[in-house]
Formats: sequence, C-alpha cells, structure tokens
Amino acid sequence: MARKGPGTDGPLQTALLESTSAATTRASEGQKIFSPIAAFLDKHRSQTTGLAPHLLRALTALSDDLASVAQRHFSAYISGLEQSTYATITQYAPVKSTPTTHSKAHVKKPMPLVKQPLPDNRLFVRLPADHAARKMEAYAIYSSLRSQLNSNSSALKEVQATKTGFALCPSSPEALLTLEAQKEIISAFFVNCQIERSSRWVSYRVTNVPRKVGQILDGQYSLIPVNPTLLSSEISETTRLKPISISETTTSAANPDTLSSSWFVNFPEGTKLPLPIQLRLFGTITNARHLSKRTTVIQCTRCWKWHNARSCARPSRCRLCGSSEHTEQGHVNRCTALEPHQCPPRCIHCHGPHPADFPECLLRPKGNSKHTKAQQAEIRKSCAINLAKARTEGGCSTQLSIGTQETPMALDEMPTQPPTHEIISPFRSVTPPPRAPTEDPPITARAAPLKILQLNIGHAPDAHEIALTLAYTSDIDIILIQEPYIFKDLSRQITKKHPSYECFSPTDSWAISGRPRVLTYVRKKKGIRTSQLRPFTTDTKEASDLLFLQIFSPTGKSALIVNIYNAPAGSIRAGEAAKALATLPEAYFPQATILAGDLNLLHNRWQPSLHRSPTPSAEPFINWLDLQGLVLISDIDCPTHERGNVLDLSFASSPLALAGAKTSIASHLDATSDHQPLITTVPWDQRYKETAQKLRFDTLDHTSFLSLLASNLAGTESSAATEEDLDALAEN
Repeated sequence: MARKGPGTDGPLQTALLESTSAATTRASEGQKIFSPIAAFLDKHRSQTTGLAPHLLRALTALSDDLASVAQRHFSAYISGLEQSTYATITQYAPVKSTPTTHSKAHVKKPMPLVKQPLPDNRLFVRLPADHAARKMEAYAIYSSLRSQLNSNSSALKEVQATKTGFALCPSSPEALLTLEAQKEIISAFFVNCQIERSSRWVSYRVTNVPRKVGQILDGQYSLIPVNPTLLSSEISETTRLKPISISETTTSAANPDTLSSSWFVNFPEGTKLPLPIQLRLFGTITNARHLSKRTTVIQCTRCWKWHNARSCARPSRCRLCGSSEHTEQGHVNRCTALEPHQCPPRCIHCHGPHPADFPECLLRPKGNSKHTKAQQAEIRKSCAINLAKARTEGGCSTQLSIGTQETPMALDEMPTQPPTHEIISPFRSVTPPPRAPTEDPPITARAAPLKILQLNIGHAPDAHEIALTLAYTSDIDIILIQEPYIFKDLSRQITKKHPSYECFSPTDSWAISGRPRVLTYVRKKKGIRTSQLRPFTTDTKEASDLLFLQIFSPTGKSALIVNIYNAPAGSIRAGEAAKALATLPEAYFPQATILAGDLNLLHNRWQPSLHRSPTPSAEPFINWLDLQGLVLISDIDCPTHERGNVLDLSFASSPLALAGAKTSIASHLDATSDHQPLITTVPWDQRYKETAQKLRFDTLDHTSFLSLLASNLAGTESSAATEEDLDALAEN
C-alpha cells in the first residue's frame, strides 16, 4: 500500500494513488517481459535491410503482426485484464480474411436442421360416396365456390380432390379463419356435407365387439345393435377417454352375419393414456391394437414419378412403357407379332418387365431407405436383362413396329401370305454378303467366341501401331479404333495397317468426307465373313463417325457391329454421331447388334459416382437404347479415361446379352493412349472353314522344305519302296 502524502486524506485520492502505483508496478513488470522480445525484433529488422524487396515485404508484414500481438498482450497485462489467447480471439473477435497461399483447412459443415412438417391448414369438406360433386373436377368446384364467396373469394387459394370429398386450401393462416366463418355458405353450396379442419388422430382397431347387446327397458328385454354412439359411450365410461371418431371396418360391415364386429376408434393426438390391449366392453373382453402411422409412398399418376400429381408439371407418360409420346390409352405393341400377342411392359424406374406402379418394384421408395446411385445402376442392369428375357419368352418379334397399318385377321384364319408391307433399308451394301447357306452347310470349324477390341488412340501413330500388334498377339478377331492415325494428305488415304487384318473405312473418299474418326479391322483366316453397310445420307462428313459391319456364320446367323465416335462438346460435329444413330428407324436394326465406341456421354446409368450434371444429349440417347432393347454390357463405374470418367461404352442387343456377351477393361493391351482398351467377348456360332493353302513351288525354299519333310517323316513306317508305290498309296 502506498503511503499517503500531505493533503490526501480523502478516499478518492487514496484510491487514485493506489491505482497509479499498481499501474506503475505492472508497467515495470511488463517492460521486463516484452522489452527483450521487442528489442530482438527491432535488431533483426535493422540487420536485414539488404534483403530483396519481396523478402523485405514478407518480413515487414510478419514484424507488424508480431508487434500488434505484443502490444495487445502488453496493454492487457497493464490493465489487469485477462490476457487474450488464440482461442478467445477466434471466439469473440471477427475473423478477417487475408489472402494466403496456404491450403485452406477443411471446415466441417454444420448438419442441416431437420425440416419440420408444415401445419395442415386445409378445410375438409366430407361428402357421401354417392354425392354428385364427387364426379366434378376440382377446378370447377374452385371457380364456382369463389363466385359464391364474393368479397371473401381471395381467401380460397385452391381446391384439391380427396378420398372423402374436397380440401379447401386457404391463401394464409388468417384466411383459414375467414373460410371457417363462411361455413354456412360452403354448406349451402355443397349440400349434405360435413366441414372440419384437418386433425391428427391416434387410431386403434377394436375387435371382438358384440353386434347386439341386451337391454331392459320398461320391464321389457330386447337386443339392440351396437352403433358408433353406443360404442363411444361405452369406451368413454370404461377408459375415461372420449373418442372423436368411430367407424366400422370394411370387412366387418360386409359380413353382418358374424357374431362379432371390428371398429376403428380414433382419439385426439396427444392422448396420454393409451388403450389397454384388452378392454371389457358390453360385458365382453375385446382386443385393442394400436395402428401405427405408415409412411405412404405418393406416386404421380401423370408422369409416374414419386411426387403428388397435383404439383406435377411434367409431360404425361405411359404407365406400361414409360413413353412420353402417348398414354396408356394409346399404348400399342412395339413389335410386329400378330395378335393376341402382348409385349411385356417396361418399368420407367427399374426397366424391368412390369408397369410403373408395380408395388414390388425394386426401386420403389420404402420408408427412409434410399438406394445409392451404384445400387440403382446395378438394379437397372439386372432388370433390363430380365426384360429382355421376358420379351424372348413372350415371343416378341425381332422386328419392331414402324407404325404400318395392317388388316386385322381372325384368330382361326391362317394368313395366305405374309404381310406385304416392305421396309426400305437405310443401308447400302459396300461389300457383297456371303452366299446364303444351302441345305447342306459346308464343313465348319468349331464354334469360338468373338473377341472384339475397342480403343481410342487419339490420332497417335505409335499408339495405333501398338494396338494392332497387341491385338494380333492376343488373337483378337475384330478391332474397333476411334480417332485413328490418318496421314495429313487425305487424298492418299494412308493409315496404319496390319498384314493379318482387313481394314474397313466408313467412307471411300477421305478428301471429300474428311478425316475418318472410326476404323474397323477384321482378322483374316479366322472364318469370319463380313459385309460393310453404309447408311444413305447426304452428309458425308457425318458418316465418317459411324461404321456398320455385318458378320455372318455358315448357319445363316448374322450380327451387326457398329463402331461409333461421338465427339465431345467443343469438338467438330460434337454429339452428331449419337443423334444420327438415333434418327435411324427402329426396324432397321437386326436382332443381334453390338454397339461400341467412344461415346463421350456422362450419365449416372454407367457412372453412378458422377458428381456433375449429365451430358444433355445422354438422356435422349438412353431412351433410344431402351427403345432398341440395347443393354449395357461394359462394367459400371469403371473409368475408361485417365481423368476418371466413363467415356468408352459397349452395348449389346437383348439376345446377345442373355447369351453372355460381356465387356471388360483389358489393361494388358494398353497402347499408351489416354483411354483404356476394352475387350468384348461375344458367344458366336460356327465359323467358316478356311481352305488350305496350296504350296507354290516357284517360291518354295526347297532346302528348308526337304529338311522339314525328312524330320516329320523320320518316325513314319511305310511299305512303299518305289515312287510308283508312293503314288498308289497317295491315290488310296
């Protein structure tokens, strides 16, 4: 305590002197703590004046920040306040964002609040089952009722149709009170109705209730039927709980001859005491079971998605096939099979063989569970195969209907000749197909699956040559190349070739049509007969992105292999190949089809982990695939590009997919491209037997031939001693 000076007898002056003395002491102590730090920083700055400007600026910024922190701590120490720490600064002080080159720390986002359901402010109009208003549209009721409300018409926002009548939607909570005040006008408008607010109930199902109870009135005994009023009075007397609604179950009302009945008993929400499991009503033990609220799945009857039809603005779709071009009333078979054939439906959700509202659909929402994108893709893939199997078992025709009108025939009449409508092919054959098989097909080699390699080599000559070499060593039958190497002088039509493969080009004149972006190679001497097809088109440049190759077997079966390059956004003719393919009529594709190539289409169907919006042209292309019955046979969510997206795809028609056609990534055939090579294995029929090559003595190496012949005949025993004997054995 400081001593008092002369004239300092007052308490205020004493307190002032004590504060001054304490501040002087704390300032002296603060100097001891912070002075060495300040001296060190000043000395360091004075010795680094020769630094480069950018280094000096960084040091100056650091020194200023340290000086500011030291000043704050020094002031806090002198004033006797709690010294600031990093935690207190970040808690109470606003955060100033300063530019920095360091990576930002991950900030955990707060969990979103659970959205509470909005209160139901609707006013319900309960109507009898045979009321005339039930057959009217909700909008007609809305417009007519507003005219009756006159000045209060603005309180009515909408009228919705419900199972028990109509729901009047007010424009605001205050408007609900206005509508309730107009109950007399609303009752007079509907006639024979009950108007009430929405209320939440606690419901029970009470069973084993006697249908009649005995009653003694004026000395007379009689049996009276149990009705809602009598049952409500009995429950109130027994449980001390007043029901707000009682109704007999539909099954009980439909069987009035049974000894007991069942009733739905509803109490107001918030009833504290639940009903006991067993109740003694009318002298009989009854059973009460609480009815838990079930989560109902709302499905739109317009587009068949999972939302309320009243708020749907999407185009109407067919319940049976999901098409937006017609509704269920205009649905017709997709194939040309004769009546009474019925094509199986196709679900718009899982793509399985059932309608869109099928209760057991694998993608139908159930409670709070939700399928991931990967699960949805797997379900759709398996269901699409089931749909293909159902179409095959149902006898669907391999040709799809193109809308031709045919004269219907009676079922007991056999057609004298097949339908005369003729389908004009959009293709022109470039190479003649092999001769049709005769009654006695030629001797063929054993059946072997086709191996098809697809790869985008990005115009690189080395990658192109490596791909051909690896395909030859891996015994690949067909090679589908996208963005092949093409020599800059298009008039010379120079590209990479291999002596064991025949090369097919989408166009004949590259100088006119431009650089071809697809090439197909077929292995020679493998018993594969081919015929190239080209669509009739006026745009020759568009044709350079598509190559159609038809292969044949000795038994008459054929398959169409389509090699496609669909250019990405920002490229020349971006997305035109997929559009051109989708413009071909449905009936022009045979039953067996393989569609493979670089599609450059991003979509959740084959890449469920996609975090960006799908390519705009992907959805129309998927609709076309579903219409053609083409099934994805490549692996789902397996990136085919070094940047991580699924760009290279492979599709097969339903019969081939059911037979086991499968596509997988072949990393061992990597040709140094930025795309992954894909191998497709297709079960195939017997192949043509290649004729044995004859020896050409004019080009034969006699020395090597005789040496090989002698080594092969060394262990062969023969009774021939002369040339005549050898000729005789050869003839036999």
